[in-house]
Amino acid sequence: MCSYCQKLVRLILLFSVSLHHYFLNLLPSLFSFCFLQTNEMKLTRDCKVIFPAYHVHAKTKRDKRQFIGELGLRWIRLQRQRLRPGTGTVMFDIDDTLIDNTEKVTDGFEFMVKTFVEASKLFVVYLVTARPEDTRTEVINLLYKLEIHIPPDRLFMLPTELYSRDTTYVEKFKWNVFLKISAAHCGVVARFGDQVWDIAHIDFIEGEESEHIDHKDCYFFMDYTLGGTISFKTPG
Repeated sequence: MCSYCQKLVRLILLFSVSLHHYFLNLLPSLFSFCFLQTNEMKLTRDCKVIFPAYHVHAKTKRDKRQFIGELGLRWIRLQRQRLRPGTGTVMFDIDDTLIDNTEKVTDGFEFMVKTFVEASKLFVVYLVTARPEDTRTEVINLLYKLEIHIPPDRLFMLPTELYSRDTTYVEKFKWNVFLKISAAHCGVVARFGDQVWDIAHIDFIEGEESEHIDHKDCYFFMDYTLGGTISFKTPG
């Protein structure tokens, strides 16, 4: 096995002792995404974080988004096999996660949209955005035009009165929505977003451990306190 895969094996084994045997049986499937291995693509363990967290390095943001999309989809498919029907869900941010800042799906965002579409076939999927609630119709129309289809009740938007305030309101909004969705579906399989607050525990966001993570960084990590969720951070 290549050194790249060995790092991922160690990461997954650290995730939960109770899941060791399960993961060992599924590792060959998980690593079928290794077509992305090149001298320009590598992972480094973030030792500043107490849980398994890996920084994704690649030549371009497009490559990073492709990696996150492919790895995330592998994980989602494996969890569909493991979980009982009706349980588990997946959460996505919108801006800089599924679409770019010009509201287009290019430069690697197409891989993220593919992950969204495929995940929607396997789990109930939610979009959680910091766009204000009073733009709901505009956002739904935009998503429909981009062939990103979501039932209106699965689109969570920031209360309009909180828009343009400091980011702590966004952090709390994203966290509270995660708790609500997780409780409704007996857990969240995966979260995708370009900001740490899209994917992390509120205590991690507000603590010193996350201060070194830049908006432009690409990560995936397994915080035990999230109860089985893998968090995927796309590059901003």
